[in-house]
Amino acid sequence: MVRADTLTTTDHLRAELTALRAAGVTDVVLHPTSSGLEQVGLLADALRAAGFPLTGG
Repeated sequence: MVRADTLTTTDHLRAELTALRAAGVTDVVLHPTSSGLEQVGLLADALRAAGFPLTGG
């Protein structure tokens, strides 16, 4: 599944990731739309707030 959408709020992020999980999706790639390095931290905070803890190594 390929999807292009701009997720601009934690609620929108939560809704999209929940729908993808329900559809059986196990991997998602999220790309910041800004070049600022702080975007990585903001995305991590939004994922945690949306109830999707970070995993991986």
